[in-house]
Amino acid sequence: MIDPCSPTSRLRGSRMSAWAGGVCVDALNPHGRPKVKELLDIGLNLARLVAFNDARFCSYHRELRLAGISTAVVLARESFTGSHTWNAAYKYATELSPPPTWWVLGNEMDAYLLPEPSDSSWSLDIPTYGTFWQTAAGAIRMVDKKAPLIIGGLVSGQPSWLGELLGFLSSSGGAAIRPNGFDIHPYGKRVRAARALILDYTDVAVRSGLDGDVLVLEWNRAASEIAGYTSMLNKTTDGHCWFCWSDGMVPGFGLHTANGKQKATYRALKKVLEKNPMPPEHKHYVGAGVLARLAECIG
Repeated sequence: MIDPCSPTSRLRGSRMSAWAGGVCVDALNPHGRPKVKELLDIGLNLARLVAFNDARFCSYHRELRLAGISTAVVLARESFTGSHTWNAAYKYATELSPPPTWWVLGNEMDAYLLPEPSDSSWSLDIPTYGTFWQTAAGAIRMVDKKAPLIIGGLVSGQPSWLGELLGFLSSSGGAAIRPNGFDIHPYGKRVRAARALILDYTDVAVRSGLDGDVLVLEWNRAASEIAGYTSMLNKTTDGHCWFCWSDGMVPGFGLHTANGKQKATYRALKKVLEKNPMPPEHKHYVGAGVLARLAECIG
């Protein structure tokens, strides 16, 4: 647990609010591909979507970006079917225009630490993920030298894994491509436990020399918890995404039923966003890090 009197704790308590609130979508699933107007109507300004080697993915991503919606594009197991990692990552980087707000490399790599197997996760041990990171990140940076690169969603609830990964990447020497932030998936945790976990991960990151964006790109709670959870995420992260848009993606998790009917979670989230709307995309500058934002707050 992070020391409440540590510099990191004081830093996190002083940082600016999250600038991006969104939802997980799926470009290839008719139930998970909401129209831009549907996202804007609820007040969302961010979409998280897994990359697929499919024209429908590229066109949907472009549609979102041209409408001013920020995107977190995840390079997951499904993104590399039949393709070499470098070639596929390079292809995505050249084809996605405008580019994503964030590139998220991997998805729940630390899931092998969970007590039960997770079929939806892409489990990779640290050396294997480190190699994947260097390859995919290198390909993307060949196209865009300033592309914001995020460590894929961590799900085990063990911040030490992030510290070990950052140590592994640092041990690669000057060739290592440093991350611009990290993503956490705090499933199964109520608001206080989730907040403590986010702060613990942030403490590990800062102590390991990573001063970047903190994201929670998958979260899901009961409708009665959404207001408090969203308020907490706004104070502890740079961006967050509800999982997911429709039960047609994963049964029981959607803001809508599989036939498109709005659920209680949709109404609760919309109410929160009406009271506390997300700012326009242009107000954020990606990759500035918690220290720079603190200086802006007190300057």
